[in-house]
Amino acid sequence: RMDEIAVTVVGTGLSESRRREDPVLTGLFRDLIASNDPRAYADSSAATAIGRMVDTDRVACPTLACCGEHDPVTPPSFAQAIADAIPNGRTAVVEGAAHWCHLEAPEAVNEILLAFAHEIAT
Repeated sequence: RMDEIAVTVVGTGLSESRRREDPVLTGLFRDLIASNDPRAYADSSAATAIGRMVDTDRVACPTLACCGEHDPVTPPSFAQAIADAIPNGRTAVVEGAAHWCHLEAPEAVNEILLAFAHEIAT
């Protein structure tokens, strides 16, 4: 049933507008997800589901929680909670993108990451 899972994952990973405007990207990622070994995918999903933040006060480096504006997996409020839990945490939201914001809006993500790297390097 990886084909069914792939449709759902792509539906949360890419924004509605990206799925509509870029059927090639949509199909590529649907095929990539569908080609996963079902048992390995289930194990990975189970491990992700029980993940939690621990000892966040021990994070000593600047941290950026970046997400897409329409990300149903890690919505902006979750990214903000991550940033708030870390002493030097910050949040950036990629407008118009979903969970795979780095694929939907690579230029915007690069701009965010480069600005963050510049900020912490100076």
